[in-house]
Amino acid sequence: WRLKLKNKENLLIKNTILVANHQSYLDILWILGFIPYKQRKDVYIIGKKELSFLELIFPGIRTIFVDRGADVYPALKAGADVLRKGKSLFVFPEGTRTKSGALGEFKSGSMFLSYNLKKNIIPITVKGAYDIFPPDKKFPRLSIKQPPAVIVHPRVQPENYKSVDELTKATRKIIEKGLT
Repeated sequence: WRLKLKNKENLLIKNTILVANHQSYLDILWILGFIPYKQRKDVYIIGKKELSFLELIFPGIRTIFVDRGADVYPALKAGADVLRKGKSLFVFPEGTRTKSGALGEFKSGSMFLSYNLKKNIIPITVKGAYDIFPPDKKFPRLSIKQPPAVIVHPRVQPENYKSVDELTKATRKIIEKGLT
């Protein structure tokens, strides 16, 4: 697919929150593949409880599971604990893969953690993964018109915003701009 990483210099992971749009199952593999192993071992991913079987397939991926049908507070608390220990957190704030290719609304949990714990956000745009592996397909397409890309944007500092809502909107806007 000739996947490209743009702005690699912005991928400085040290006690940060990585926030990305969620286009397909490929997103997580692509992003983690660009993170050096020594840093990757300190990254925890927020994932839905239904995918807990993936720990058997990818034992090196540290995951905090959230039960989307119940209280998300335990996952937020676990995420806060990870950040307080100096580790990083990786979140798809849309909460699920896109059904249409369009960017969905962001849930504010990761922004709440960023804002209250004063942890920087690294916004990441995944572009082209939906075209390769949309949710209605069993297997990825082998060719697409445009080569896919992972775009790493400059850090967002929570102290530059007056509220969690403002931080959420600004981060979403940065990721959305990468899709154009």
